[in-house]
Amino acid sequence: KHVVVTTKTSHHADYLFSALPCQVIGQLLIPELLQVPLRGTTLVNLGYHHAVLKKKGLGYLVGSKEDQDVLGVTFDSMAFPQLNQTPQETRLTVMLKDPKLSDGEARALALKAVKNHLGIKHLPTVSSVTKAPQVFPQMQVGHEQFIRNLEQTVRQKYPQLYLVGNYLYGVGVNDCIERASSVAANFLSAVAS
Repeated sequence: KHVVVTTKTSHHADYLFSALPCQVIGQLLIPELLQVPLRGTTLVNLGYHHAVLKKKGLGYLVGSKEDQDVLGVTFDSMAFPQLNQTPQETRLTVMLKDPKLSDGEARALALKAVKNHLGIKHLPTVSSVTKAPQVFPQMQVGHEQFIRNLEQTVRQKYPQLYLVGNYLYGVGVNDCIERASSVAANFLSAVAS
């Protein structure tokens, strides 16, 4: 059995599945992960009491070759309608390239982006700004081999530890879900045999 100790309690387990960020698990157990370069973003959440989107969808990304301050926009009210308080509300998250913007600069850039990209001229009813430094792992040339070697090392040193997270095989939510599902399925088939 292994023990995981937190500030509030301790947990005993036969197996551990870690979705900790690569820098955290790197500091705790796997120093090789400290080599993975990271980039940050500033997130601006915009909320409107009424429908302001002209098209349906989950959002969009801005190509890295574009000379824009925006990485992309997610249409949260369409992606997660179960979280809407009213049927007509619109919730957006604007992801900005610069993780060090002031709140005022971030809001101004977000409003400019939704006006230019989506034709939204209304001011939001509510907005919030969140700084997210070092959240996007940068997968450089050789990353796939680096991860294969890392997984082999982890299997040898910590055979009951399973890694999932955005630093392994993709930073997107779908990549993380696919990885977690695959790890869970492989684990269940291994313990069942």
